[in-house]
Parts: sequence; C-alpha cells; structure tokens
Amino acid sequence: MNDKLIHIAVASNHNYARGLNATLVSIVKATSDKRRLRFHVFDDGLEASDRNELQMLVKRFGYTQPIDFRSPDLQQVLSNLDTYHGAQTAYIRLFFPELLPDLDWVLWTDVDVLWFRDPSLLWDMQDANVSVLWSRDVRSTCIVAKKMSKWRPDRDVMHYACSGVMLMNLRKMRATNFIKTAMDFLAKWGSPCFADQDVLNEVCYEDSKFVDDRWDCMYPTNGIENGVVIHFNCIGPYFKDTKVRRFFPLFEIWFRFYAEVINGESGAAVASWWKRALYNVIAACYPLSRLLAPITDHIQPWTSDLIQRMFFFAWLRKKKLWK
Repeated sequence: MNDKLIHIAVASNHNYARGLNATLVSIVKATSDKRRLRFHVFDDGLEASDRNELQMLVKRFGYTQPIDFRSPDLQQVLSNLDTYHGAQTAYIRLFFPELLPDLDWVLWTDVDVLWFRDPSLLWDMQDANVSVLWSRDVRSTCIVAKKMSKWRPDRDVMHYACSGVMLMNLRKMRATNFIKTAMDFLAKWGSPCFADQDVLNEVCYEDSKFVDDRWDCMYPTNGIENGVVIHFNCIGPYFKDTKVRRFFPLFEIWFRFYAEVINGESGAAVASWWKRALYNVIAACYPLSRLLAPITDHIQPWTSDLIQRMFFFAWLRKKKLWK
C-alpha cells in the first residue's frame, strides 16, 4: 500500500529562491488533494526572508503543513568533489537514504521545473523492484554522457535519464547500500561531467525504470493535454530577472507563470514585442516542424535538439497551462 502522503524534496540557495517559489507553487496548484503534500527543502543558503516568503506563498495556494527546512553538513564528504554550476548541492541527492531516514520513498524535483500534472499520479507508480523511476534525457545530452562515460563505454546511448524529476525508492537504496556504491564510484572516477546525475545513471543502470517523458518534459512530447511537467534547462542564472533576456520561448513560459500566478500580474508582457511576435510565427510552424526531423537528425545533436525544442515550446507557450 503506497504512503498516502506525497513527500517531495528540493534543494535551493538564495540565488535560486524564485525558482524554488515557482516550483513548489506549481506543485500545490497541480495536486488534487493538497493535504497529501509534504515539502522537504534542503537549504543551501536561503535567507530568512526566502523561507518566510516561500511558506506564505504555498499556504496561499492551499499547502497545509509547515515546510521541513533542512541544512545538513556534508562538507567533509563533498569537499573533494567539483562544484556543479558553482555549487555542490546537486550531490546531496546521493545521500537521501540517510538524510531522510524516516521515508521509504521521496519525489525529487529540480527548482527549474514547473508542474502542470498531479504529482500523485507519479507517486502512485511506486515499484518496489527498482531504486529510481525517471524520464530519459534529451538526445544530445545522452550522446555527450555516453562519450564521457569511461566507466561504461558500451552503454546504449539512450539508456540515460535526467535526474531533474525522480521518484526514489529510499528503502531499496538502503538495502543495496547505494551510498557506499556511489562514493566508491566517485573515489574511482572523480567528479563526472553531469555530477550526481552520471553517478545515479551508473549505479542504477539496471535498477531503474523509465516513465513517460511528460514527467520531465524537455522535448516535443505527445499527450500534454493530460498534463505535463516542464523542465526549464539552463534558466537558473536568469531567475533574478523580471524580463526574458535570452531568446528562447521556453523561458517565457516560466516568466509568464511567475508574473501571472505568483505576482498576480494578469496578461503581463515579460518579453519584448518582437520576441513575442517571432514566437507566434514559430508556433504557427510547429505542425510542420516534425518534417525537419530527418534533416536535423544529421546535424550536430545539440543544434538539432534546440531547433525541435524551439518549435515545441513556442507552440506550448500559447496554451497557458496554469489557467
């Protein structure tokens, strides 16, 4: 019998506080029974005002419990690891079996993610036979990860998951001594390209299950009318902005959500008129964009992914999923 409470873990510092706000508010809005939610926030430098604002925001949208803020000291373990985007917070996920000793399962989400799908649906997919349930990463990242994977050079290129959204079976991870295996990997290979995501993919290579891409959407995906969880890769450095500075329709979706839902600015224009006009043109071409796939698949993978994502998110931004 699955735990009726949905335990959700995130980590953030002050620079990512707006992302934290947006992610947790979107989860509360998307959850049908908000009484089931329990938030566990690993605090890597949040200010008191950040914590107070977050608590008030989620309460405004129906969250009923105090947020569980935690600040574990892992520097003795993490001091030998390289930083990832200027911080070592990502590696904290490797220690969840110990840091959350009272939980058998936890749902992890990055704070550059917006939820427009009820997390209870993913929570109820618990499978005692695997340690992690997650979605495949985009093709270009899978290719880079394989090239950098000296520890498993024969790996299937698409057998690689994104750790942005994970349903983690902490009970099984304790039983299989996951933390020691992860630390042994890091001691042998050092800090990998994609930090703990590479570690999780290796240690759980045969101990995980892929779920629908809508649970960690970064690429054109079918069935979004039934809900989608959008991952806003690379948006973190822009969280402190109030306008979209980078030309990417994906980012405008996040800024519009923040302006309209959290700030209450209905119809806010968070991008310049020419960007919005061009996004609309690109969106109109989305039905034809799939015809480009046979062509773009033969060019540099990152460029191919970027083109396909540009069309998809330009189209998706018009749907205003938070309405």
